[in-house]
Amino acid sequence: MIFTTFSDVAAQVPDRTAVIDQRGRQITFSELQASVERVAGSMATLGLGQASSVALFAPNRVEWIIASLATAAIGARSLGLNTRFRTAELDYLLRIGSCHAILAPDEFL
Repeated sequence: MIFTTFSDVAAQVPDRTAVIDQRGRQITFSELQASVERVAGSMATLGLGQASSVALFAPNRVEWIIASLATAAIGARSLGLNTRFRTAELDYLLRIGSCHAILAPDEFL
């Protein structure tokens, strides 16, 4: 079995479309890789890493994929949160998930 990482794929086909989200936004593998590296760097600057748990609170958009890959890149655990959850549900999941950070887009809904 050959194991290929996201970075390997991005290096092999940088100009191919990597993601098309529900709004029709398209980004290439090189654009996705650059965004993942930028977000992972910011997360590391905040002190997040292998011992961290990061909640991802975003709709089905490119930003969710970037956040998920960046979280994996720094070795942190990710907890996907449904954007339709109510306050009590979010409170419960964030507490049991021992989240150190929440990543969310600037705006949605």
